Amino acid sequence: MAHQIEFDDRMVYSRETPWHKLGVRLPGDASSDTLKREVFPWNVLECHVEVDRAPTEDRAAPEYKGLRRSDTGALLSIVPETYGVIEYADALSLLDAASTDGATRYVTAGTLDHGRRGWALATIPSETVEVAGSPLKPYLLMSTAHDLSRALRVLFTQVYVVCANTEGAALSDAGVKIGARGDMG
Repeated sequence: MAHQIEFDDRMVYSRETPWHKLGVRLPGDASSDTLKREVFPWNVLECHVEVDRAPTEDRAAPEYKGLRRSDTGALLSIVPETYGVIEYADALSLLDAASTDGATRYVTAGTLDHGRRGWALATIPSETVEVAGSPLKPYLLMSTAHDLSRALRVLFTQVYVVCANTEGAALSDAGVKIGARGDMG
C-alpha cells in the first residue's frame, strides 16, 4: 500500500520525520487551531447530482448528493442524500474534549487520497502507561472520511500515524466508531 498523500493533500508532524519524508515539520506539538489552519482549512460542500439516463438526457438524482472540496472544487464522492457530513475540523473537537487540561497536543495530522480521508494524532497527558510490565506511549487517533470508506473513529493506539499505511495499522486496534446514516464503514 502506498502512503496515499497526494499533491493536494496536507500533512504536518512535530516529532519523528515520517518514513516517506513528506509533510511539514511543526516547531512543536500543535493545537487544533493550528491544524484547522494548516491541514484542514477547507470545508465539504454538498452539490446536486445528475445522472446520464440516456444519451441525450440528464436527470436529477435526488437520492444522492455530491461532496466537493471548498478550496479546489474537486469531487470527493457521491453519497446517499441521508449521509451526514462531519468536517475534519469539527472532528478535532472530540480529541480536544478528551484532554483533561483543555490543551490537546497534536503530533501529526493530514489528509489522504486528495482529501477524501483525514486523521489527527494527539498525545495523551500521561506520558506512559504500563501494560503487562511494559511501558507504552499511547496516542489518541481521530480518523474519518468523506467517501463512505469509514465512519469517524476515535481510538487509542501506539502507532505514530503519518500516512495510509500507518493509519491502517492503527485502525486495526479497537476504538469508538461514529457512523453517519448511509455510512459504509
